[in-house]
Amino acid sequence: MKTVLMVLAVAVVCGMSGLLYRGIWKKEKDIAAFYIEGFLVFFCLAGVLAMPLIKLRAAYSVYGMVLTACADVVVLAGVCTAVVQVHRHKVSGQQMYRNVRDMGRLKGQKEKLLFALAGLVFAALVLSFFLFEPSIGADMTAETVFTTIQTNSMFAYNPATGRKLEIGIYPQSKLMILPVVYSVLYQFCGGDMQFFLYHLIPFLVVCFNYLVFWKWSTLLFPAESEASREKRGMFLLFYGLLVWFGDYFSMTFSYRLLHEAWKGETILLVVLLPWLGYLCMDMLLHEVRAQKLCSVGLCLGAGVFLAPWKTVAVLEGMTITFFALMWVIRRGWRCLKQRH
Repeated sequence: MKTVLMVLAVAVVCGMSGLLYRGIWKKEKDIAAFYIEGFLVFFCLAGVLAMPLIKLRAAYSVYGMVLTACADVVVLAGVCTAVVQVHRHKVSGQQMYRNVRDMGRLKGQKEKLLFALAGLVFAALVLSFFLFEPSIGADMTAETVFTTIQTNSMFAYNPATGRKLEIGIYPQSKLMILPVVYSVLYQFCGGDMQFFLYHLIPFLVVCFNYLVFWKWSTLLFPAESEASREKRGMFLLFYGLLVWFGDYFSMTFSYRLLHEAWKGETILLVVLLPWLGYLCMDMLLHEVRAQKLCSVGLCLGAGVFLAPWKTVAVLEGMTITFFALMWVIRRGWRCLKQRH
């Protein structure tokens, strides 16, 4: 029961964070973007809150209370934003139901079949995910979570030996606050650490990954037509199959997603970088706006709390550089066409 409540809590907090973020920017309503950007907003907030507390050597329980209070405030603000939007547009409950029903209605039996296949592949991926052996190796995440909770401290004890650190750890390592966030979630969830860390967290990461690539499908096939929706279904189906059968090597995208999804570098590779690429491609194809640049900044900020800064700088820098070059080439090509 606690596990279900934890999953619902994560869904509500991420959803309300995204709703609040998009309400501030007055962006279009999009459930997938709600959750992705909500996750980035709240994770950046968790990292910013952790920095001064770690610097002041505050107790872990203080961080847990502050983060929980911030989550409550975010949820309340998100609910208020939703109420204001509904009141502003004067949308009744029956009208909202009709809108959701119309958005979910698909035309054509062939298209329904393709989306059903995509859903089945995704369901099979999620269910069979529990059959994949987690690649634990020398990973110390579980030990760090246990040490954080038992000692009521943050990065003050060596999780391998249990002894207090006399010199301390490298400041960059203190920025990677994912084990501390896991500690808060684990205390709320309880139960078996192996299930929580190596099965439940990867399940959530897989869901976020699939949301990101759903957004990619809408960008690649933007037309609201039967043929376009059919192509989106084929894209998701093909992507699901690639992930399902692509874990043949330890450095592949699929292997990290299926066997190491709780790690910060994996979340950087399978969620943040694809979402950053989506934002850059959206600006390349359409127009550059302040809210899109702010979303790019969220990706850059969240990456700092997930992986070493060199890894983040190289991967995110290469992604932005590639799309910047594509933007320059596109502008140059347009100028040449106008001259001729």
